[in-house]
Amino acid sequence: MDFTVLVVAAAYLVTACAWDVKERRIPDWLNYGAWATALLIAVWQGRIAEAAGASALAFAFAYFLYRIGAWAGGDAKLFAAATAFLALVAPQAGLFAFAVFFANSVFAAVPLALAVNAKGLWGLRAELTRLWKPALKNALKTGLAGAAAGTLFATATSGLSELVNPLAAYAAVFIALLLLPIPLWLSAIVFAAAVFFDAEKAALFFAAAAAIGFAGFYCINAFGLVRSRLLRKRVSVNELQEGMIPANTMVMREGKAVEVRGLSLQMLLAAAKKMDATLLQSMLKPKQDRILADSSRARGLTQAEIKELKQANVRELEVRESLAFAPALAAGWAVSVLWGLGWLIR
Repeated sequence: MDFTVLVVAAAYLVTACAWDVKERRIPDWLNYGAWATALLIAVWQGRIAEAAGASALAFAFAYFLYRIGAWAGGDAKLFAAATAFLALVAPQAGLFAFAVFFANSVFAAVPLALAVNAKGLWGLRAELTRLWKPALKNALKTGLAGAAAGTLFATATSGLSELVNPLAAYAAVFIALLLLPIPLWLSAIVFAAAVFFDAEKAALFFAAAAAIGFAGFYCINAFGLVRSRLLRKRVSVNELQEGMIPANTMVMREGKAVEVRGLSLQMLLAAAKKMDATLLQSMLKPKQDRILADSSRARGLTQAEIKELKQANVRELEVRESLAFAPALAAGWAVSVLWGLGWLIR
């Protein structure tokens, strides 16, 4: 491990964290300067291909999160620059170091978010508890569907792989199952047949699918509840402050201020599931109204934008309660250097 590079990277991350916590932004000169420094060190060490490749993939991933409003521009640039340093300090992470870095950062962000919102979560404990019952019902359905799909996948790929390339067989069967969802009644029949022929494998498929279904249903609904009750609030335009992040986009349409939903990952997934190219295009390239407050960028409002909202006679705006994400990225970076994901998958 190159300790000189480690010290430079640590100084950069600590400075970025301090700036983000204090002012809720990370200046471009810091991110670009660190990014350039990492790449210059890579050139000096003859490792520019690894550092540049890993950093480019990290930036592409971060830019996607930026485009859907999950990250601010400063977070995206920090992620790309820190990945360049990660490729130098921990070369064993490889070209996809950003994936390990991101996973560790998400794990680091969870306890931070829980600690900051502990009081509000305690107030929602009764409503969060009530989500267990519908989640359990959903898990039973998901278990049946998953066990049936797993059985069909294993059976179909086993036979098809003898005729064509195994990877092509896996891809073809997976796409077919994705495009042709199995009705619940047919899932029950397939599952019953699977139990008859191989009860152990059928039980394994059912347990895995049920667990994923339960966790997914509960987490999605719990997050929706928490987001609406804790992570968003409506603020009078006179109480808006610089740095507040709009939850929805406010545009001028036909001379009137209109609030519209911003692009989100859930919307993209729903459109992709419907295979609706027109809807996807309209989301990625929305109608060109004059934007007063843009929720598709996870950055705070400026004084100029607040002034423009007041001039447009906007009375109130829904804003997001957000956390400074730089500390979570710094923690995720440190864990990635020391352990990768070994701490989780041992």
